[in-house]
Amino acid sequence: MFDSIIYNNINTSIPHDVGKNCAYHLIPFYQWFLEIFIVSILIIYSLIYTFKNVTLPKKIKYDNRERTGKKIILLLMAVFFGYEIGYKFSTDTIVHILSLCHIATAIQLYILVAKPSRLVTALFRIQLNYLSGPVLTFLFPQSDSRIIFAHKSVYYLQHGMMFVIVIYLIRVGGVYNVGPLHDFSWNILAIAIAVAYHYWLLLPIAFVSIKKKKLTIVTELFII
Repeated sequence: MFDSIIYNNINTSIPHDVGKNCAYHLIPFYQWFLEIFIVSILIIYSLIYTFKNVTLPKKIKYDNRERTGKKIILLLMAVFFGYEIGYKFSTDTIVHILSLCHIATAIQLYILVAKPSRLVTALFRIQLNYLSGPVLTFLFPQSDSRIIFAHKSVYYLQHGMMFVIVIYLIRVGGVYNVGPLHDFSWNILAIAIAVAYHYWLLLPIAFVSIKKKKLTIVTELFII
């Protein structure tokens, strides 16, 4: 029952998404465990280092005026993202909701509705490092299984809106700032969180899925 809801309707006609080729992606369990162990040490070290070095401005000027542009992009992204989530639920491919692009989109939606704060600044700086995901989406789209034009269109519109939101908020300024150019602490922190998310959550899910010959590693789950 659980399997059918999560990835029952993944298109079996696409070779790199499902089938016997999945078995070729398997590695011995000890190698899988060793890789996670080594990467985990690097992740923990990076998190400890960055938590000691990241800084946020104590006082930030912010214009509290109601902005029509902000409401418009919030509405558009909410519609596109809601459509994407609905599409995955309706097609029993919920596993793809775990894509890092979706997590970054959820962060952007929170940033748009949240009151100005240091947390908003921190989240804004972190999600900036995940814009490589939309870039890879346009360069290597995983939309072969989307036959209907509307499904395919929203796929690109949602990822395109991620850039629109960032550009708009940088222009607004205030709590939406990128920090000093020479400070890479936020970049390291964001990458460490992304790698932790992939190795501690997505990789175990992918390993179980591959064992069941349902998914391969080459899915939109692992687009950063």
